[in-house]
Amino acid sequence: MPVCRMFKHGMTINPLGKVRPCCMYKDEEAYEFNQISHWRNQFNRLYEESKKSEWLPGCIECKKEEEVDGNSLRTEMNRRYRDITDNKLMYWDLKIHNTCNLTCRLCTPHDSSSWRQLLLKNPEAEFHNKLMNTKDVGWHKKHLDAVKKEILHTDILKFTGGEPMMIPHVRKVIEHVIDHGRSVDIRLLLTTNATHRWEGFWEDIIPLFKSIHISNSIDAIGSRFEYVRSGGNWLEVVDNMKYLVSLERQHDNLRTTIAYTPQAINLGYAEKTKAWADSIGLEFRHGVEVEDPLYLSYAPIHPKLREKYNLKTRHPYDPKQWEMLKKQMAIMDNIYNTDFRSECVELFEENI
Repeated sequence: MPVCRMFKHGMTINPLGKVRPCCMYKDEEAYEFNQISHWRNQFNRLYEESKKSEWLPGCIECKKEEEVDGNSLRTEMNRRYRDITDNKLMYWDLKIHNTCNLTCRLCTPHDSSSWRQLLLKNPEAEFHNKLMNTKDVGWHKKHLDAVKKEILHTDILKFTGGEPMMIPHVRKVIEHVIDHGRSVDIRLLLTTNATHRWEGFWEDIIPLFKSIHISNSIDAIGSRFEYVRSGGNWLEVVDNMKYLVSLERQHDNLRTTIAYTPQAINLGYAEKTKAWADSIGLEFRHGVEVEDPLYLSYAPIHPKLREKYNLKTRHPYDPKQWEMLKKQMAIMDNIYNTDFRSECVELFEENI
């Protein structure tokens, strides 16, 4: 049975201040952080359900990961917290704000301030995420002080974004646990878009934590990286990654990896990206296929291409999603002076 201890020991707060058991959990219902007794009770109920049922609907992402290689956040945290008998929160995932310098094509204004600016500057464009409300992004004004009190005895402290290296309150939380002498017992996790150099403040904190894991979101190499993650500069990313590798060799407590997210517009780039990562000494981690938006999943990939690239997906071929993919890429191409057909030429093979 797919029991999950994240319901008892984990929580994530998204940029809107909504709480879920973890970043992987998919549910329409989320709770305000200050409704602590309510969401803790709900998470405990889900934990009991996970012990006696098949996969819960909200746990589909971990299910997909385990179907690939047997591992997921669920299996990792079950191993780590199997001997804990109370309900202590041990895993805090803080998405404090959506501040970000990129407009990645799979992202939304919910998670990127640059995406929100793009929508405001192009009100007539028919983006798939146009109606998403981001006016209440940034829960730090209401909840950060309370969170800082609670996290001092956590095991894992994780930051995602937006881009956490651009968010001042991320530094404030890190400084808080350091100033209270707790960082030596905390495992720091940080997911970044790899466009910022890990130096200055960031380099200085490395020896102060029990361990640090930097996960770099890199879904392709060269011009394809810049296409997938609009606003990124590949040569700067390469330089940043080489610097991180040099830091990893100096610090036994530092681990840096690449998180690769398969999607329609990086078809065939997993092996290329892994080869590049291997060449500079970076660990490559292959994620699971994008689910939302659907047009960036493998749904628009023609059966001939699925066979050629040996794709494994739960999505049947959907010509409507192919048309939607072309439409959405055309909107971005018009803004960024790029060209979908020439950049993603493999998608147009077989006269599709």
